Amino acid sequence: MAKPRYTAKQVAKAITANNGLLSYAAKTLGCARQTVEAYVARHEVCREAVRASREAFGDVLESALMKRVDAGDTTAIAFGLRCVCKRRGYVERTEVTGAEGRPITLRLVADQNPKPPDGSELQPK
Repeated sequence: MAKPRYTAKQVAKAITANNGLLSYAAKTLGCARQTVEAYVARHEVCREAVRASREAFGDVLESALMKRVDAGDTTAIAFGLRCVCKRRGYVERTEVTGAEGRPITLRLVADQNPKPPDGSELQPK
């Protein structure tokens, strides 16, 4: 097996420098994305770089959302309530009804001669 072209630390540094975007990290290193994916699969330091980068990006997203909420953006407020405040009851739900709001009627039909899923015949007891 050939000697690896990069150290795991070099790959982790490229991942961090590119905010966890593996294709950009690969471009920085001059290799294929699959190479970076292989390093991530094999090396904890690379997996940690991906995890830390994604956490940092989550912080940026939350900060931007907070700014929009502070600005009174009702879409951002509704999104925040649905995502962050689910346990407080802010959830979207869909009610399903029949035509013109009437109840839905279900009718179950049983097969008089059922067969097992494997197609064999049932044996009487």
